[in-house]
Amino acid sequence: TFELESPVSARFVRVVMTYNSKVIVEPANKSVHMREFEVYGEEDPNYEPPKEDSSDPDNVAFKKQVHSNLNTNTVKNIVDGFDGTSCVGEFAPAYFDVDLEQNYLLNDIVLSFPVMDGRYYYFSVYGSVDGSNYDRLYQERSNSLPEDGKYKIDLSQLKNKTYRIIRVYMEYVSDGTSSLLSEVRVHGTET
Repeated sequence: TFELESPVSARFVRVVMTYNSKVIVEPANKSVHMREFEVYGEEDPNYEPPKEDSSDPDNVAFKKQVHSNLNTNTVKNIVDGFDGTSCVGEFAPAYFDVDLEQNYLLNDIVLSFPVMDGRYYYFSVYGSVDGSNYDRLYQERSNSLPEDGKYKIDLSQLKNKTYRIIRVYMEYVSDGTSSLLSEVRVHGTET
């Protein structure tokens, strides 16, 4: 049990487990385990959710609706403004559709992925104005990941840059069968 000396207003709680104390007894079992985790407190009546992405105020995808073929409620994490949260789907390929709710003349898209040594991703990005017809805007086939896990996709050279729905189609994750995505940030001007 761990108790805080004074109350803290927090949205997330992270537990970092650094080692397994039973490795001496069970050397083959080096992974860490947690049976249960509970946090107690009271809702902060003065808390106001952020109205814009604090790290990127120009992000037009912030808090927009996300639809996916994955049966998980964590898809909303990809537009919450935090690179530390992510959506973990049980399988790949999988898609994530971010509805910008208006048509935008797009400048760029920034995708953030969870970083792990040796991990890389294959994915494609599509745009649509009607949710039925999609244009491929970008495709990634590199066997490496940017050090910070972020791909900045410049759309300035596209002929058609007006879209309402951005689809990230996760095709492959090198170290497993799940679909992982941390954040989708979109920059553009409403049309």
